[in-house]
This record gives sequence, C-alpha cells and structure tokens, in this order.
Amino acid sequence: MERNMFGRFARALRALPADTDRHPSLLINDDGRNTLYYVPFEHVNPSAKLVLVGISPGPNQMRAANNTCRELLQKELPHDDVAAAAKRAGAFGGDKFRNNLCSMLDHFHVPEWLGLRSSGELFTTHNHLLYSTSVVSHAAYVGGKYLSDSFKTVLKVPAFQECFEDVFVARLPELNPEAKFIALGHVPLAALEWCIEKGHLDRSRVIGAIAHPSGEAGSQTKVFLGEKKLHELKPKDPVRHRMSTFSAHYDLTAESMSSILGRELPRSVVTHS
Repeated sequence: MERNMFGRFARALRALPADTDRHPSLLINDDGRNTLYYVPFEHVNPSAKLVLVGISPGPNQMRAANNTCRELLQKELPHDDVAAAAKRAGAFGGDKFRNNLCSMLDHFHVPEWLGLRSSGELFTTHNHLLYSTSVVSHAAYVGGKYLSDSFKTVLKVPAFQECFEDVFVARLPELNPEAKFIALGHVPLAALEWCIEKGHLDRSRVIGAIAHPSGEAGSQTKVFLGEKKLHELKPKDPVRHRMSTFSAHYDLTAESMSSILGRELPRSVVTHS
C-alpha cells in the first residue's frame, strides 16, 4: 500500500460535503465485510518526543480532518501544508476523546517530563512534541462497525495488515529515535509488541499503555484512573472484564514514568472491588 496517497485523494477531499467521514470517493478497499477509507493523516513529525498510538481513525477524527482539507484545498494551499493542518485538526479529535486522553497523560505526569503545564498543550502550542498515529492509519471498519476488537483482526484482514505494515511500520524509521510510545488500549499495545518481536522497535521506547480514551467507552477512563470502583459499575458494563488488563497497563506506565521522572509513582489504582 502507498504510504502517501494525498495526491490521489485531493480532488475527492476538496469536493466532499461538510462534516463527512466515510464517503464512497474515499474508499480504499471493500471485501464485502471489511472496509478501509482514506484519512489524510500522512503528515509525519520526525522531531516528536511522544508518540501516541491509537487503533484506527474514528468518525470524529475523520470529519475534522476532512473538513480542514476541504477548506484549505479550496483555498489552493500546498498539499504539504494542508496535510499538516489536517493532522493537527483531526488527530485524536473530539472533546470527550481528548479530555479523557489528557486526563490520563496528566495523571502519569507526562507534561512534567515534556516540560509542559498540561497535556492539552500537545494539541495546541506544543504540537511539535507529539506524533499521533494509529495501528491502521486509515479508517478500518468490520461489518460496518469501527475496528476495535483485537490486533489479530488487523493481521487477518489483508487490507488492514497491508496498511499496518506498509504505513505504520514503514514510518517508524522516520521518527525521532529517542521518541517514546504510549499505546491507547490493548490493540495498539499488541501491535507495538509485534513490532518489538519483529525487530522494528526497541522495547525501551514503549513506556506505557492507557485505557482507550473514546467517549463511547463509558466509565473506562474513570475506572482506569481509580476514580470509579468495580462495585459502582452496572452488572452488564463490559468494563468489568477489563480490570486485570487495566491494572497491568497502569503498572507498565507508572513504572516507566517513575524511571523517566526519577521518583516513584503509585502502582495500580485500578481496584477489583
């Protein structure tokens, strides 16, 4: 799969209706069950100190990026400038998503490591410190639903695997060799483990995993941060089954940040009661 397809889709992006995410003109692949839609997130930040890895761009991110492209392409701006602006606008977009994400990064003192006052600055004044990316860099859907189940699905579906290996993995050498990675959930962490096993990434660079910050994930962020207890969850809340995973991810992040900051951070605030 081509790593840079902006030129191929620029005309379609320019002609999109406002607030559009999945659109036939952006379709990369459709095998009858699994679909992949182009998202203009090809801009790479080689100076970033922090790399946040999601699963695949969601609807809010797609709409924000597409709207930016549509507006700037109609103003005849250079493609490189448009791509960079689209990445800034859409990466981990959506108020709930970014709020949840920043709450968890702040909790582990990531801003202190980067010399910031808060994680929100990564998306504004200090965007140069951040590279936002996804395991499947374009928008992946399975049976019409957003890809979220497991990394095995990425490796099983040819279009998703090709996107992962030809885009995500192929871009790793372009990044700052000192950059550290934090996975947003179990799927990105599994993908990073795959990269480590295959020799594409050094284990020391993966410093954490946090709960996926999606606004659709209900109580997930609060449970991960220990602000909500197991007994407070509804009986059918799927978050109930993620406690051990949350605990392991929390400890990985706390241990790494303790080493970076030079002081001990508390372990596992995730509770099983």
